[in-house]
Amino acid sequence: MSDSTYIINDPDIDEKVLIYFNDNVDDKSAVKLITDISNSKNNHYTINIYISSPGGSGRYGLTIADYIEECNKAGFEINTYNFGNCSSSAIAIFMAGKNRYMLDHSRFTFHEIACNISKQPFGEAVENMEIINRVQNDYFEYIKEKCHSVDHEMNIEEVINECYNGKTKTIYKNKAALYGIITSEEFKF
Repeated sequence: MSDSTYIINDPDIDEKVLIYFNDNVDDKSAVKLITDISNSKNNHYTINIYISSPGGSGRYGLTIADYIEECNKAGFEINTYNFGNCSSSAIAIFMAGKNRYMLDHSRFTFHEIACNISKQPFGEAVENMEIINRVQNDYFEYIKEKCHSVDHEMNIEEVINECYNGKTKTIYKNKAALYGIITSEEFKF
């Protein structure tokens, strides 16, 4: 296990594994987080991932989310916690949690996918924009699916539509519960 993974042995609570993810979402952090989860799930059924990440690659965020979803389907309980700022592709990782919690002063920051395609030949730029649009659509569809899987009072599609129009949207705990981003307003250790 890495230096960001801790096993808690407390007689008052079930044995749990805590994993702290506070990196940018990229190929290296994806491998590290998936490895930490894989190494932890061999002996433990409850894994809590504490996330405070600026986000990064949408593709790797969705890859990590898919892995967490498969672990939950296999009978493990992987819960996610926003303990700071969970932004961009890190939100997909957060949304994969079986149970999703956040601290009172934490926030989620949604935005349209951005990248730098200047200095690329026109054909490559067009191809890269098609890939970016596909990843962005997959990302937002995943967020909608996860928000619609719990009872909620507000429609996350309003936020997503604003992002498609180039706006950045920050959501705090009171609204996160209404949108279905978190599954409980009570923060459970």
